[in-house]
Amino acid sequence: MQMFRFIRLVIVFLLISSISAKANEKYDLTAIFQQLDTVIDAAPRYEEAKQARIGTLLNSLNGTKDPMKRYDINMQLFEEYRSYKNDTAITILENNLKLAQQMNRKDLEGDCLSLIAYQSSNAGRYADSKAILGKVMPSALRGDGLFHYYRAQFHLYNEIAYYSHLQSVKDSAYAIAGKYEALAMNCLDKRSADYMEFLCRHLFFVEKKEKEALKVCNEWVKMTPVNSREFALVTYYQYLIHINMGQDEEAIYWAARSAICDITHAVMDQASLWSIADYISGRDIDRSYKYIKFSWNCATKYGTSVRAAQISPILSVIEAEYKAELDKAGHRLMVITALIAVLAIVLCFMLYYATKQRHRLTSARNKLSLRNNQLAEINAKLEESNGKLKDANERITKGNAQLKESDHIKETYIGRYLALCSDYVNRMDKARKDANRLIKAHKIDELYQQTRSTEQKNKDVDELYGYFDRTFLTIFPTFVDDFNALLKPENRIETETGRLNTTLRIFALIRLGIDDSGKIAELLHYSVNTIYNYRARTKNGCTGNRDAFEDEVKRLGKI
Repeated sequence: MQMFRFIRLVIVFLLISSISAKANEKYDLTAIFQQLDTVIDAAPRYEEAKQARIGTLLNSLNGTKDPMKRYDINMQLFEEYRSYKNDTAITILENNLKLAQQMNRKDLEGDCLSLIAYQSSNAGRYADSKAILGKVMPSALRGDGLFHYYRAQFHLYNEIAYYSHLQSVKDSAYAIAGKYEALAMNCLDKRSADYMEFLCRHLFFVEKKEKEALKVCNEWVKMTPVNSREFALVTYYQYLIHINMGQDEEAIYWAARSAICDITHAVMDQASLWSIADYISGRDIDRSYKYIKFSWNCATKYGTSVRAAQISPILSVIEAEYKAELDKAGHRLMVITALIAVLAIVLCFMLYYATKQRHRLTSARNKLSLRNNQLAEINAKLEESNGKLKDANERITKGNAQLKESDHIKETYIGRYLALCSDYVNRMDKARKDANRLIKAHKIDELYQQTRSTEQKNKDVDELYGYFDRTFLTIFPTFVDDFNALLKPENRIETETGRLNTTLRIFALIRLGIDDSGKIAELLHYSVNTIYNYRARTKNGCTGNRDAFEDEVKRLGKI
C-alpha cells in the first residue's frame, strides 16, 4: 500500500510539474512582445490591405444603381470603417439612412439610426446619440435591427453612467442601461458571440463575479476564430478579468494577443496596446514609449476624444520617463565628449610645447655666439616681460577671486540642489504610487482629475522661486540694493524681504552667468518674448549706458 501511495505521489508531482511548464510556455511574454513588435512594424502593410478592401467596395458601389445593393455595399464599408475612422463610418450610415428613406424601409431606417447613435456615443457625443435614438420607432424593427437599437441604448447609458461624476446620475443611468442590457440579450441566441459578450460583461462589471465571468470568457474564446477581429475583443475581456484577479502575467499575455489582432485588422479604436504600455512603464521605457505613441496615433486617426482622453495621461507619464532616459544618455555622451575634448587639448598643448621647446633649443644654440651683443636687447625684453608678468599676475588675481566666488556659488547651490532634487524625487515617487493605486483600482476618472489640474505645478513653481530667491540672496545679500543703484529713482524696484520679483530673478540669473533668454525663459517658465521685454524695459530705465548695463549687473553683489 505504501508503495502505491508513493507511486501516486510521484505521478501527481510529475503532472503538476508538466502543467507548470506548459503554463510558463503558454504565457511567454518575451515571445509575445517580440511578435507584437513585429506586427507594429508591419502596421502600414495591414492598413494598406484595408484600404485595398475599401477601394474594391467603393468601385462596386460606383458601378451599382440599385438602392438595396448600394445599401448592402455601404454596410460592408461601414464594417471596414466602424473601428477605423469614426466620422467616416457615421457618414456612410447617413448615406444608407437616405437610401432607406428612398426605399420607404422603416426597419432599415431605424437600424441605421441605431448604428449612428452607437458610433456617436462611442465618440462621447451623448446628446447626439440620445437625440438620434429618439427618432427610432422600435415597433418597426426586427432581428438584428432591434438588437442594434437596444445595444445602442445600453451603450449610451452605460457610458453616461461610467463618465458621470454625480452619483445620482450614475445610479439612474446604470438602471436604464441594465434594462436595455436585458432587452438586448433577449434578442440574441445564447450560443452567439454577442450573447457571450453581454453575459461576460454583466457577470464581470455588474455582478462582480470574476470566476463565472472567466468561465464564460473561456467558452467565448473557444468559439471565436483566432486572429479574427472579434478575437481582439474576447482576448481584451480576458485581460480585464485576469488583471482584476491579480494575475498580471496572464493578463498582459491576453492583452498582447488582443493588440496583435487589432493591428493586423487595422483597428484604430483599440485599448489593449496602451494598457500594455501603461503596465510596462518604468520597466521597459523604449517599448512602452513605442506602444503608447502607436496607440496615440491610432486614437487620433479614429477621431474620438474619449479614447484620446484615456491615453493622454499615460502618454504624458511615459514621455516624461522616456525624455528623462534620453537626458541621462545625452548627459553621459556630453561627459564623454568633454573628456575626449580635454584629452585632445592636452595632447595638442604637449605637442605644441615640445615643438616650441625644440625651436627654442635650436635658436639658443644659434644665438649663443651673439649673446653679448644682444644683452641690451634682452634687458629691454626683460622689462617688457616684467610688465606682461605684472599684467598676468593681476589677471590671475582677478581670476582667483572669480574662481573663489564661483566655488562659493557652486558649493551653496549644489547642497541646496541635492536637497531640492531629493524632495522632488520623493514627491514623484509618491505621485507614482498614488497613480498605480488608482489605476489598479480602476479609478481612471479620479486619476484623470488629479493629473489634469495645474494647481500642484503652480505651487511647485512658486516654491522653486522662493527656494531660488532665498539661496541667491544668501550668496549675494546686497544684490537688490546694488541693482537699484544702477536704475533711475523712478524705475527702482521694491520687493518684500527675502523675495525677488520677476525682473530681479531674470537679472539674478544673468548675475550667475545665464544670459541666454531662451534658457532663462525655460528656468522661470515664461515665454522668450516675455524675457526679452523684461530685459529691454529694465535697460531703458538704467542711469548709464544701456548696452553696458548687463555687464555691470554681472559684477554686482558681494559674497
